[in-house]
Amino acid sequence: MDRFTSRMISYNEQQNIDRHSLRAIIMNGTSFRTVNNHFFIEFIKKLNPSYVLPGRKKLAREVLTEEMVYVENKNESLLVEAAHLTLNIDGWSDRCRRSLHEYNVITDSRRTIVLSLVDISSHHHTADFLVKKLEAILAQMSTTINITSKICAILTDNPHKKQKMREIFISKPGNQHIIGSRWFAHAINLIAGDVSKHVYALNILNKITVVTTFANRSHMFKAKLKEEAQRIKIKKEALHTIATTKWSNVSDCLHSFILLRAPLEVLVAVHKSIASTKMIRFINNRSFFYDIENL
Repeated sequence: MDRFTSRMISYNEQQNIDRHSLRAIIMNGTSFRTVNNHFFIEFIKKLNPSYVLPGRKKLAREVLTEEMVYVENKNESLLVEAAHLTLNIDGWSDRCRRSLHEYNVITDSRRTIVLSLVDISSHHHTADFLVKKLEAILAQMSTTINITSKICAILTDNPHKKQKMREIFISKPGNQHIIGSRWFAHAINLIAGDVSKHVYALNILNKITVVTTFANRSHMFKAKLKEEAQRIKIKKEALHTIATTKWSNVSDCLHSFILLRAPLEVLVAVHKSIASTKMIRFINNRSFFYDIENL
C-alpha cells in the first residue's frame, strides 16, 4: 500500500483513471461537481498524491467525448465480430411525458449494444413512421457493416402498432429472413394481469392491499414487524406493496406475506392495539395464507 501511494502516476495511467472515474460518476448518478469537492479531493490525494483529478468541465467535455469515441469503436468491433444479432425495441414515457424509444441489439456472445435512444414525442406513432425510424437508425449504424443482414429476430412489446411495424419491416426485400416476435416477459405480464382480474384473485389482493397499506403507514406496526422478523431470524423485514403494472411485483408481494406469516400472526395476537380490526380479522382467518399460497 505504501508503495502504491508513493508511486508516480504515468500520463497513460492518469488518462485511464480519468475514464474509470467518469464511468463511476455516471453509473452511480453522481454529480460532476463531486470532483471539485474538497473532501473528495483529499480522499483521492490520500490514495496517491501524484494523481490529479480532472475538473468537472474537463470530465464532462474532454473525458466524456473520449469515452464516447472509445465505446463507439468498441461497439463497432462487437458488431463486426457478431454473426447474428437480436434487435430489441422498447418504448416508454418518462417523467416529463416524453415518448422515448430505445433500440439495442444483443450479439451471439450475449453482449448488449445500444444503437440509439430517440425522442419521438412530436410524431404520430404509426407503424409506417416506426419502420422509417428503425430503418434510419440501422442505416446510420451500418456505415462499415450491413447490420440488417445480421439481424435474425426483432422483438418488441405487443400493441397493435408494434405488431404492424414488425410485419412491415420483415416483409421488405432483404428482411424476410428475420423472425418477428413479442417479448416473452410481456406475454407473461398480460397473462398474470388477466389472472389478477379473476374474482378469486381480486378478493385476495384486496385483502392484501388493506394489510400492506396499514402496515406501511403505521410506523409502530412496521417497527414491530421488523423486530419480530429479526427475532425469529427471517431475512424479509417488510411487506411488499402491489404495483398492478408489473406482474413480478404482485408475486413479490405474495411471497413477502408467506415469509412473514409467523411475525404477522404474533403481532395480531400479542400487539392487538397496534393493528386495525380488519387486519386482525384477515390474518386470523385460516384461509388467508392458504389462499395466498394458492394464488
